Amino acid sequence: MKPTGILIALLGLLLGLGRAQVNPAPRFQPTPLEAFAKQPTSHIAWSNEAGRIDSREAHAVITALVVEDTAQPPDRMRGIRIDLADQDGKDQVYLGEEILGAFKDATDQISRDAARGCSWNSGGACSSNLLSVRRCSGTPTGLRASTR
Repeated sequence: MKPTGILIALLGLLLGLGRAQVNPAPRFQPTPLEAFAKQPTSHIAWSNEAGRIDSREAHAVITALVVEDTAQPPDRMRGIRIDLADQDGKDQVYLGEEILGAFKDATDQISRDAARGCSWNSGGACSSNLLSVRRCSGTPTGLRASTR
C-alpha cells in the first residue's frame, strides 16, 4: 500500500470519529492542544500546511502549528491541526506533539502489514494494536475530533 493510501485510511478513521460526535454534549474532552488553542488569549504564532488530500468524497488539510498564549508568555504548544470536510460538513482535529508518536507508529505498522500482504478486508493476520490511546475514566485522552 502506498503512503498516500495509508494516510487516506488514517484520515478516514479520523473523519469517522468526527462524524460520530454529532451529539450536543461531546463525549470526548478536547486534546490539550485544542483546549489551549481555543483559549481567548491564545493565537497561532506559526503555521505551515504540511499536506493536503482531496478526493470526490472528502478533503483533508494537515497543518503544523505553534500556538502561543499572549497573556502568559512563553506558554506555547506545538502539534498539527487536520481540517476535514465532506458533503456533510466540516470538522477539525488537533493533535499535540505528545500523541503524534502513536500515529507515526500506527502508520509504520500499516506499512509493514501491507508489505507482508496483510489485507484488513480478508481478515488475514494483521496487527490488531494500531493505536494505543491511553484511557482515563473511559475517555480516550490525546485524541478528539471537535464538534461544531
